[in-house]
Amino acid sequence: MKTKKTSNPTVSRFVIALVSVSALALSACKPQSDENLTVQASPEILSLFVEGTPEGAVPVKAVIGAQPGAKVVVTGVIGGVLHPFTEGYASFVLADDTLLFCNEMEDDHCETPWDACCEDPDKIRQMRLVVQAVDAEGLPVAQGLRGVGGLKELDVVTVSGVVDPQSTPDNLIVNLTSIVRA
Repeated sequence: MKTKKTSNPTVSRFVIALVSVSALALSACKPQSDENLTVQASPEILSLFVEGTPEGAVPVKAVIGAQPGAKVVVTGVIGGVLHPFTEGYASFVLADDTLLFCNEMEDDHCETPWDACCEDPDKIRQMRLVVQAVDAEGLPVAQGLRGVGGLKELDVVTVSGVVDPQSTPDNLIVNLTSIVRA
C-alpha cells in the first residue's frame, strides 16, 4: 500500500533548527572561498536590506534568553562558528561583538578569524544566535545569504526581527524583518 507523503512544517522547522545547531557546534580553522561574494537574490530577500540603523539596537548578549514572539533589534558580527552562513537557506549566525575574533589579535594567523576559535567555546555558545529569513508559512527561505548585498563573515550588521516560536534558551533564533550593514 502506497502512502502519500505530506510536508510537516513542525518537522521541517525542527530539521532547520537542528542544522543551525550543528553549524553552531563547528569550530575549526579552515578557509572558506570568497568568490561570488555578490550573488543574485530574490526580491523577497532583497527587501530585507534597508538603510539606516534602527533605534534601540542592543548587542547579541542582551537578547540571549528572549522569549518566543519578542521583537528584537540586535547588532553583532557575522561569525562565532566556522561556517556562519547556512548553505541553501537564508540564515546566518550572529555573534556578540565583544568576542575576540582572531583578526583582532596581533599575531593573527588564522584563515577563518570569524570563528573566534581563540575564545572559550562556552563563552562563544552564550554569545551568539541564529538569524533567518522565513516565508509566509514561517519556514526558512531556500536561498543562502552569503554574498547577498555583499554579506560575508565578520560583517557587522543590525537586524530587526521576532524571536522564532521554536527558539530555546540554548538556541535563540530570530526571524529577520530587516537587516542593515554597518
